[in-house]
Amino acid sequence: MLNILLFLAERYGFLLFVFLEIVCVWLIVQSSNYQGAKILNASNQVSGSMLAQTDKVKRYFHLRAENDSLVKANARLMEQLASLHGDLFGLETPDFCEDTALVLRNVLLFDTMYTKRQQQPLYYFTAARVLGNSTLKLTNYITIDKGTKDGIHPEMGVIDHNGVVGVVKDVSDNYAIIISLLHKNMRLSAKLKQDNLVGSLRWDMKSPQYVILDDIPKYEKVYVGDTVLTSGYSSFFPPDVMIGTVESWVLAEGSNFYQLRVKLASNFTTLKHVYVIEDNRRKELKDLQQKAQND
Repeated sequence: MLNILLFLAERYGFLLFVFLEIVCVWLIVQSSNYQGAKILNASNQVSGSMLAQTDKVKRYFHLRAENDSLVKANARLMEQLASLHGDLFGLETPDFCEDTALVLRNVLLFDTMYTKRQQQPLYYFTAARVLGNSTLKLTNYITIDKGTKDGIHPEMGVIDHNGVVGVVKDVSDNYAIIISLLHKNMRLSAKLKQDNLVGSLRWDMKSPQYVILDDIPKYEKVYVGDTVLTSGYSSFFPPDVMIGTVESWVLAEGSNFYQLRVKLASNFTTLKHVYVIEDNRRKELKDLQQKAQND
């Protein structure tokens, strides 16, 4: 208590000045509408500015939570889109179809399949954050923050919001290593959107932006700007996932196949979030293939 009294005694003059200033401002506000409005407006601007800055700070600290929420929402939307695409795949009818019964049968079939897919999606998408990523080696890998506890296992396809990223190689309880598409041994079945021509995709081992699509016969027509998609022939990825666009092509002397230079849709130097794909039919397909090999 004595210290408080000593503090007030030492600063008596300053505290009195502040008190009188407050009284003067209050008297001005009470006696003059114009001055009162000016002071009120100034105080509102100051308080408004402080609140805006406070809100920015709060939003900054909530950005990660909001971003994670958006990524998870994207994963759910991808599941629905992939399941719907799987249901529609193969049910297309010609532009002109005289067989009305065929059209009705396809509609009913789609309705039945879609009802089943609502109960169990064809694909599951698990959102993950990228913890490590290399692009300058011949054997590039990506590390993510999801593992066996999250349902991740080897040979699952990985994409980002733009396109194909790679395939899961090794998994621990909480982490997974992905073989990047930028890996010298990575091969992927891919197709050209315009004519559904299927080839084999590989990294050009030079740039993190380009891959090469091989095995397109020279008697076929290829087009610069054509879209390159997953073929759906592997169990890693659903069909028609974006990979990139054709930038140029060459036909080596004596060769019967084109080499198409494809610019990747995904930017591997700025990967932050990815989606790991679980194909619910994968085990059934592998068991059937294994049975066929053993017969």
